Amino acid sequence: MFLQNAERNLSAMCEQGNVQEAIEYVELVHRKGLQMSSKSYGFLLQTCASMKALDEGMRLHAFLISSDVHMDTGLINGLLSLYVKCNRLNEAKVFFKDMGSAKDVVSWTLMINACAQYGEFNEAMKLYYAMDKRSIRPNRVTYVCLLKACNHLLDGLTIGKILHEDIVRRRLEGDPFVGGALMDMYFKFGQVKSARKAFNAIQQKNSFLWNNFISSLVSYGRNKEALKMYHQMQSIFCIEPNETTWIHILKSCGDLEQLEEGRTSHFCICRDGISVDGPVGQELVHMYLECGCLMDARYVFDKMNVKSGSLWKHLIESYKEHGYYDEVSSLVLQMEEFEKLQLESIQNDRPDK
Repeated sequence: MFLQNAERNLSAMCEQGNVQEAIEYVELVHRKGLQMSSKSYGFLLQTCASMKALDEGMRLHAFLISSDVHMDTGLINGLLSLYVKCNRLNEAKVFFKDMGSAKDVVSWTLMINACAQYGEFNEAMKLYYAMDKRSIRPNRVTYVCLLKACNHLLDGLTIGKILHEDIVRRRLEGDPFVGGALMDMYFKFGQVKSARKAFNAIQQKNSFLWNNFISSLVSYGRNKEALKMYHQMQSIFCIEPNETTWIHILKSCGDLEQLEEGRTSHFCICRDGISVDGPVGQELVHMYLECGCLMDARYVFDKMNVKSGSLWKHLIESYKEHGYYDEVSSLVLQMEEFEKLQLESIQNDRPDK
């Protein structure tokens, strides 16, 4: 009964973030001749890692060794995660090496991800090859980490294709996380056709994946394709566009000078209550200007409270191109006044004022 209460107390301390108190409590319980469960120690390690409490985590590590606590795979991976999350990659590497045969797929994935996060992309790949040599099969998280690392390697496309084949053999290409990472990898290397295949293979596409795919198409100048995918997203898959979607769609409409599509988008944006005082508004103005509709562009522009310098310049240049020189002079004065007010606002907000 005492041990059950002790573990509940420890859990409460962890939830409150009192890691130092929790470790002292663990030591107190141990002095009474009792040992908590591996699950409780693991939860405390997880708390230390999430709070980046390295000193407390190392103290717990020392306690676990000195107390002859059975170090199961979960605890070992918890310690590895602690060093990784506390930005101690070298210590993590040493600990990982000392793990010997205790390494499982979680251990390997933790180290692969850590190396990739620190820019050691070749090292991440070496770990993958070593993992494969030991016949440890990657999981979906491993593949995502490896594909992200491929984006930063000169031969990343070749390696990515090999990983893709392995993913297909494992029947993981339909997983949204794995499929999304594959799609990103192919786009990174300009392989739009392969990116589309990876996207099509994903079984349940969420709005994030659709937006990512559409934005990547726009970045490669595939504006017609982007608009086609946008219509598919709505009509076939019943996924409603969000602010991010509209930014990409409006850019496509402007680049293609598709005014009617742009007007329809504007109507939908207003209908859905999306604010035009921000990135969406800026793209609306750019779209109307690209389509030669100065009045519509000015209407949206005048409703905006936040206006970038590039937006002012685009509007002024468009008026100049159409020969409205009086309006150009007026806009230049307005821009100067707007910038003056912005500067005054920044100075008034300074903490030393």
